[in-house]
Amino acid sequence: MAGRATSPNSRRARPTAEDGDQRLPREMIAEDLNDDEVFFLDEDDFHTVFQDDYYARLNVDHNASQEEIRNSYRRLSRLLHPDKHTEPWKKSLAENAFNSINAAYEVLRDPYRKSLYDACGASGTVSDLWQVVPVDPANRKTLDELKEEREKRKEKESTNPHNEMSMGLDVTDLFERRNRDTKDYGIQNYIPHVEITTLSTVQSIEAPWPQVDRFQLFSNVNYERGTGGGMFGVEMNKTLSETVTGDFKVMTGPSRGLVAHLKLNKRLDAGKYISLSAFSAFSRFGMMPLMEIAYGSNLGKLGNGRVIVRGTTRVVNVVTRIDKDFKDSRFSVTSEMSPDDVVLGITYSRKLPLAHEPKLSIGLKTGFRGVTLEYGVSRRVSKYNQLAASMALALPGGVTLRITFQRSNQAFSFPILLSHDILPAPVFYGTVTPLLLYACVKSIYFIPQWKAYVTERLRSKRNSYRSGLEEKRKEYENFLKLMIDKYEDLINSEGLSNGLVIDRAVYGRFDDFQPTMDTIDVHVQLQCLVRNHQLDLPALSKTDLPGFYDPCISERKRLQIHYIFGGKHHLVQVMDDEALHLPSPEHLVVG
Repeated sequence: MAGRATSPNSRRARPTAEDGDQRLPREMIAEDLNDDEVFFLDEDDFHTVFQDDYYARLNVDHNASQEEIRNSYRRLSRLLHPDKHTEPWKKSLAENAFNSINAAYEVLRDPYRKSLYDACGASGTVSDLWQVVPVDPANRKTLDELKEEREKRKEKESTNPHNEMSMGLDVTDLFERRNRDTKDYGIQNYIPHVEITTLSTVQSIEAPWPQVDRFQLFSNVNYERGTGGGMFGVEMNKTLSETVTGDFKVMTGPSRGLVAHLKLNKRLDAGKYISLSAFSAFSRFGMMPLMEIAYGSNLGKLGNGRVIVRGTTRVVNVVTRIDKDFKDSRFSVTSEMSPDDVVLGITYSRKLPLAHEPKLSIGLKTGFRGVTLEYGVSRRVSKYNQLAASMALALPGGVTLRITFQRSNQAFSFPILLSHDILPAPVFYGTVTPLLLYACVKSIYFIPQWKAYVTERLRSKRNSYRSGLEEKRKEYENFLKLMIDKYEDLINSEGLSNGLVIDRAVYGRFDDFQPTMDTIDVHVQLQCLVRNHQLDLPALSKTDLPGFYDPCISERKRLQIHYIFGGKHHLVQVMDDEALHLPSPEHLVVG
């Protein structure tokens, strides 16, 4: 009885879209991803699906050390270097094969380029102007197009734009229906009244300016129940010494004078800092000064503490805060004292051990003027987007639901006043409705649409790869021509010492553990990888091993090997991305 093949269910976990050092498998389809993973793919992920795997090309694992990478490269160089072959035609074939492994080694030997490759694939290791382009000539980008794309990215990076928008809604009519005369209002009596109470936008961009570290232009526009205003200003940051930085801000707007703000920050020893701020507002009523002093320190096991004292000639406020960070959570205690109120608050937030790190938070503030309880949840919903929802129960103040959507430097916030008093209905519906609505819209619309999009993008990439398949097949045949004589020497050497001899090896699509027509013979390639009577293959797709190619794009592939070790026959079959070590007693053919 032959040694059984490894079950497909026992293979290692398939890489996900968020794995930093993994790329999407070539045979992956949208159904392989769970419902959330389809939202975490971007163009870089699709771009790297069919790029060559430099680790597999050198037959090393993604976690291989520099010494392991160097040793593997040297072993392959001894086989493939053109100087190891005398016939001119073999030298030509060897040069192509050696250039392939040398290109992989030049990237993986350099820690910086290696990190770029791990993050972005082969295109991340070269200049934007000479990036790897698809095999399909129709999709190639001209040099001018690449230059234009690079300039746009540089422009966006240099300006670093930030935008925030907040729109407040009053939907209290849903839960606090006012008595209306049906005769006067007609059908509108049955339609809840929704009012936009506030609207504000804040935006800023950075611009180069000599002799300062950062120069920023910013503005804001706000509206609240029929009245509005706005402001425009500039901000400059400058490093004055190794421990001192300065910040200067000037702003003005309609119906207000000039406002100037100067802030100095000094970093002290042992995690301490102190800052001094001075505000001056100039108007027709004169100058209004405001001073602020802040002191922060590391309190050891208690966490980090901060004290802020701010005030004018007539009013002084004191704010204190202590933050304690744990492994997956944070606990904060705050206090704010002013002449007419004292507010104490506690906040606790925790990241849940689930995919995409959803975070729960709860906080309580209490003072002479009222109490506020706030709780909420936030979660990454795609690679660059985050969605948050929170409920605030204030007495006085009522029930407010806040929904926030953030993408990179863009944020959109919607505070929705549900009721002026704390009532059971708005509390229940404000808590449950956003969760149910998100789950329904996501499952009914977004997931099917995104899976269809992912399927189409993968199909497009596979079609581009197929156009270059003939070249891959030719490289495979050239490798066999180049190494056939070396293969005979290797098996004779291994056979004389009862070592490891690869008798048969097939790679491709199998049907019930039986090879189909969509397979290739790879026993020569694997024998060339044997070292010290052993063969080790990393947990990577075998497609990019020296002398391999993909014989069945988009299909599940396996590798079946029949080998002789110690004069005994062995048989093993593994999935494409499963690690393998030969010899092993588990592979022994019995009977």
